[in-house]
Amino acid sequence: MRMLTLLVAGFAVAVMGSSVGAAPTLDGFANAGEYAKVVYDTPGETAYAAHLDIDTFQFDTSGGYYNVVLTVVSPPVDKTGGVTSQLRQAEFWTIFRDSTGTTDLYAVDVMMNAAGPFMFTLVDYTNATLTPLGLADVMVADAIEWRVAQSMMPLLPGAPYVVAQVVAQLDNRGQAPDDQISTGPIPEPATLVLLSLGAVAGLAARRRK
Repeated sequence: MRMLTLLVAGFAVAVMGSSVGAAPTLDGFANAGEYAKVVYDTPGETAYAAHLDIDTFQFDTSGGYYNVVLTVVSPPVDKTGGVTSQLRQAEFWTIFRDSTGTTDLYAVDVMMNAAGPFMFTLVDYTNATLTPLGLADVMVADAIEWRVAQSMMPLLPGAPYVVAQVVAQLDNRGQAPDDQISTGPIPEPATLVLLSLGAVAGLAARRRK
């Protein structure tokens, strides 16, 4: 009986001490095991500044939020966009598509400069609306981390690992190439796709209309 009690107690501690079921902490860092889905970018890219070269895109649905964190190869994120940035700004936008990967549903956009994030918005392509989001829901440090209430994006499923297709871009707002990362439909094994600059430029133009 004592052994059974110890086993139960040990299991309870293990569960409480794990990240299973716990919402990610919004602190601008990607802690190990914090996010349910991790997608790695193509390694060895040399066209991007080290502090703007995407390493991972991580996604989680818990606590009533869609949670996202983007890490870079050499942290911290350069919020000014690096020496080639015309505006001394960086931008991280994420597009959520439908299950076919062909129709854009939502986009979340983070604009930042040396002082930190100064604009955080949600684009709803289905209603052609743009909604400002609270800056308290985005943090930039070693990584770029944000959360949006699931109620703001009702066409996306709420269960972990279930999201259609996600395309993310880290943009230095001028001159240097931008880095992109894409997931395939989840929960199928993710396929990393490095999008052509032409395709991304089309998406960016559509987003800004």
